[in-house]
Amino acid sequence: MTGDRVIRFTTAAVVCAVAAFAAVVSYSHIYGLGRDHGQDGTAARLLPLSVDGLILAASLVLLHETRNDRDAPALARFMLWLGIGATIGANIAYGAGYGLLGALISAWPARHKRPPVGRPCQRCRATWSRRSGRLRGVGRGGCAAEPAGHGRAVRLVPP
Repeated sequence: MTGDRVIRFTTAAVVCAVAAFAAVVSYSHIYGLGRDHGQDGTAARLLPLSVDGLILAASLVLLHETRNDRDAPALARFMLWLGIGATIGANIAYGAGYGLLGALISAWPARHKRPPVGRPCQRCRATWSRRSGRLRGVGRGGCAAEPAGHGRAVRLVPP
């Protein structure tokens, strides 16, 4: 294995581990919050999964649309942010009984649930279309982009 492959593999393993830790802690927070507010066993166990499922479904829609050179549906973006807000809010509410520091500590796992879908596109929305072979879109702040090589990769070009 080359040095770059080792770095990529190690990075992926660490990211997956952190995501797993955050998911377990966040699940327990939302489960505890549900139990404290009158949810029975099954409902309390499914509540965290419904929030995470919403985030996952919306993320997959955004990824699918991006990979097919289409704009993301507004409903998918809204549902993603709704799910993120719900998980952060529930984690904060769980820790709020322990003061400000408890709320901040409890909110920390939810911070890691935001999927990276669309993050690279926040700075520049230009995409390379495989079908047409042309560049479409101009980034924020007037930056343009040009194809940088394989597939849909783009390189930012200063204005």
